[in-house]
Amino acid sequence: MRLLHSRVARSPFAMTNNKKFTNSQKPVVKTLAWLFILITFFFSLISLFKIITTFAPDFSVFYASASNAVHGVSVYTGSLIFTGFGYPIVTAIPYIPFLLFPYQISQGLFIILSFLAIPLIVFISLKIINAKYSLLIILLTSAFIFLSFPTKFTLGMGQSNLLVYALLLFSFYLLGKSGKYGEVGGIAFGLCLIIKPVLAFLILYFLLYRKWRFLLYAFFTVAFGFLCSLVFFNQGLSDYYYYFHTFLPHILGQSGREIYYNQGISGFVSRLIPNLFFRTITTLLLDLLLVTSLIGLILMKKVKPVAGFALFLAALPLVDSLSWQHHFVFLIFPFIYLVSSVIGNNPKPTNVVIARILRRSNLSNMGGLLHQFPNWFAMTIKSNYMLLLIGLSYLLISMNIKDPTPFYQFPLSLLLSHVFYGSVLLFLLIIRSLKKNLL
Repeated sequence: MRLLHSRVARSPFAMTNNKKFTNSQKPVVKTLAWLFILITFFFSLISLFKIITTFAPDFSVFYASASNAVHGVSVYTGSLIFTGFGYPIVTAIPYIPFLLFPYQISQGLFIILSFLAIPLIVFISLKIINAKYSLLIILLTSAFIFLSFPTKFTLGMGQSNLLVYALLLFSFYLLGKSGKYGEVGGIAFGLCLIIKPVLAFLILYFLLYRKWRFLLYAFFTVAFGFLCSLVFFNQGLSDYYYYFHTFLPHILGQSGREIYYNQGISGFVSRLIPNLFFRTITTLLLDLLLVTSLIGLILMKKVKPVAGFALFLAALPLVDSLSWQHHFVFLIFPFIYLVSSVIGNNPKPTNVVIARILRRSNLSNMGGLLHQFPNWFAMTIKSNYMLLLIGLSYLLISMNIKDPTPFYQFPLSLLLSHVFYGSVLLFLLIIRSLKKNLL
């Protein structure tokens, strides 16, 4: 079981063995890092204040649906719901404790917990990959996460993604521990499935790695939740019928999938193909191609469990039929895994390359330094192209087009799938890094 959390890299920031060079740069780099963290934290507090004191639409749906469920009103047709409740009625159960407080207090508590989940996600991720960590690394990574639009979208809408993601990573971390921790992890994963049913895609991962006991406890947890919803909610049975017979087929359809905020395969295809039949067939074929390729890669290449988990999380928002931008916070662990893996395997980091160029340059005149610039640039690109591509992936996923309406006509519609492009690039980069992460 220890093999599950196999070592990926000694440290995500262990960049070089050249002590003279790094020691002279460390104070400046640390000062800039802390300054960046403080500025980001200041603006994050302003954003949190605005969200808490206004209205988070998705949390209002969770809160109203929990209230409807408790009072015997359908969670799909109740008049208090802001938008449709896109989950089975069992998903309303975890939100019932928030009914103990008035709505505005519950919303504030939920948003604060979601924000605090960001550094927790980073911490658990670093524990999973066995990387060295410090407060600076955790907060710096958290700052980059907060600056990305999927995170801001999650917080602003009052979505549950960050909280359930922290719980998901915790369950995976427990799976790698000995004793009964794996069983607790299975229960935690079951709770994740109740809160976010789309995570059922990960069941395939645990089946491929034969985590039978883990899945058994997850199954019992979900079954217990369904049983409670049937016993304690008067409308439980009728709501389940409505969900599976009416609501779920509508969600799985391809109509309206061309909306900008849908950034999975279905969104990309729908913005290119207006015909519903052909977009449905094309989306299904691409989904099958991705999933079968993923299964074949893991079985044939014998990918280590942590690397396989990163791959499955990277594929999750791509295959989701309605993958809103806030779903792409699920890529946090794949990013952390990939950066740590690339840096740990990079024999010629940037500062070593720069130091070598400077030693060869004539520093007494600017001409000598400029003469060496093309060599420095070429060596930097050669030794760090993976990090540059990871940065490009981050930028594509993190950006947002405030007014996408001018771009809906082809070929400008291609620009609206930037998150999709970044996610595909991330998935391919993880595959590229698998050489040293095979069993």
